[in-house]
Amino acid sequence: MTSRECSCCPSCSREHGECDMAMTSDAVLEIEQLALNAREGAQLDDPLNYEHFSCIARTLDADQAFWSNLLPIAPKHGTAFVLETRLGAISCGLARHFSHVVSWHKTSTAATLTRQLADKQQISNVEVLVAQDVSEIELPNKSVDTLVFFGPSRDLTGQWDTNIELLLASTLDHFKDALSDLAVILVGENNRWSYRTETPEYPGSTCRGGIALPPLRRKLKTRFPHDVVFVCGFSLASSQSPMPDFLKHDLLSKGLVIPKNRTAIIKDKLLNRPEIRLFWPSFLLISSKKSWGSFAKDLLCQQQIVSKVGWRAAETVTIKRIVAGNSGTSIAIGGPEHCDTADVVLRMPSRAASVSRCQINASALVRLENSPMSRLVPRLVSQGNYLLREYTVETRCTGFEIGYGTRDLDEMIAQACIAIGKMHFETTALTGMDAAHVSTLVSPYIADIRSHSSPEIRTRLDKLAESLYRRMNGISVALGFVHGDFKVSNMLFDRAGTLTAVIDWDGFSEHGFQTFDYLTLLIYKIANERRISLTEAYIEYILPWTLNASDATLVNDAITRLMVNHESFMLVRIVFWFAFLGDRLGPVCKAHAEWHRRFVMPVLPKLEEILYGLKST
Repeated sequence: MTSRECSCCPSCSREHGECDMAMTSDAVLEIEQLALNAREGAQLDDPLNYEHFSCIARTLDADQAFWSNLLPIAPKHGTAFVLETRLGAISCGLARHFSHVVSWHKTSTAATLTRQLADKQQISNVEVLVAQDVSEIELPNKSVDTLVFFGPSRDLTGQWDTNIELLLASTLDHFKDALSDLAVILVGENNRWSYRTETPEYPGSTCRGGIALPPLRRKLKTRFPHDVVFVCGFSLASSQSPMPDFLKHDLLSKGLVIPKNRTAIIKDKLLNRPEIRLFWPSFLLISSKKSWGSFAKDLLCQQQIVSKVGWRAAETVTIKRIVAGNSGTSIAIGGPEHCDTADVVLRMPSRAASVSRCQINASALVRLENSPMSRLVPRLVSQGNYLLREYTVETRCTGFEIGYGTRDLDEMIAQACIAIGKMHFETTALTGMDAAHVSTLVSPYIADIRSHSSPEIRTRLDKLAESLYRRMNGISVALGFVHGDFKVSNMLFDRAGTLTAVIDWDGFSEHGFQTFDYLTLLIYKIANERRISLTEAYIEYILPWTLNASDATLVNDAITRLMVNHESFMLVRIVFWFAFLGDRLGPVCKAHAEWHRRFVMPVLPKLEEILYGLKST
């Protein structure tokens, strides 16, 4: 029997496998409150396991960019049916786009969480429904405009079947007659959770590299029998490609110059089969049987963009890849259907912070047009506000991502260091630090960590900050253009191992500590190659500056040219750790005491020892 009432029944929780979720209900609500008021600076003691905490925080942080930028432009007045896997975040996110959202759950505890979230956000058009099987569900109006499922990933409620393929196929089959003529099938997976391994603390957390859904594909073809399936309003073309991690990571060969070459070869063959392109891991797929207008489609087809990038007027423009939004930004890659070398990258931010980062990225591309980096960075095509939504469009750089197991990795990274070094040296200004510089370049990083710390740690941070500011006053440092996130994943190379691009400039600054770029590169490289934590890499290698010969060779020349003296360099390395922590996860995760035990507590005594000359007790 289907239930449309939300109630938590502790007496039957264990029988239905709900006891774990019932025990964390209060914690979920507490984390949700932190998510809504993330800058309050509160710190939780230990409401639950840190892995659970992080997973819940990210689950509640479902990106609005998915539906606000990629669903059809026309206002939706119909019904969305949601297989809710995100503690109510998906249903509540869709509520402003539909007059009616039906949120399906298998357990009453999970349903209660969705109802509580909707009530907290004062949402009244989400109907929470409990049913053990989709066959039990009957909708009064007999019409569904959008069918939504996000997964497979960590289902914190434990209510959904492990066989996701059959679950989605049976759901689509059940509603095939109820889908409207312009119905949309939306299937997604959050790429931040891909390839998570199972842990003793959270069994069953493994993600198997994405969604491969032959049953769903067959059902889609049954419902959409035409030759064309539309993705975000564009027809599905042979040039469309899935995310780079199309195949599992264990298929990559360390013996190849470019580890993903093997993947690319296989992918090129597979992409000649249109149905294969429905198996996108870490993706958002919005398919329908009729083309409809969308923000992405209408924007990319504007004449000003078409002319700027040199697309032929007669060429069909299409979306070729949709990247799940990180930090509140969704990314679509699009361009001429039969030409991959003229593609553009469309960034669609959905939050104030992500709008700011997109604007920084766009400004950086403009500033770098006449710099030594000009041939290695995207070109800004357009930015602004379209249909009341912020966006930026940039050219797409050619090349492949590389991994840390790549042969000749150091030689490839050296190219990137030489290239960015030219930018650094051309823009370097030797600057004497004063109170104003400390206030803008150092204090905010420590204040961010302090705001999420316990009173005891705040006291220690205040004392450390006072000593650091005093030591830095009057020293000279090299300030100038910085990338802000200079690491291997932001470098692209061709098949011969030649650097083709340095991308993602949303951390760019014209007046930043230039040595930060090299420290960022090294901390990720050391941690990945030695299989240690970032904290360990910092304590053991970056802070004492004890690099092996190959790592030292990569950066010594640049560091020597930028370093004023050893004391100045040491103080900048201390500031680097606070700046680095500022970008590690969001404020909600920093509220957990375990975050501080992992990232702050091991390092704080080392910093105190350097600044005070005494070991902390």
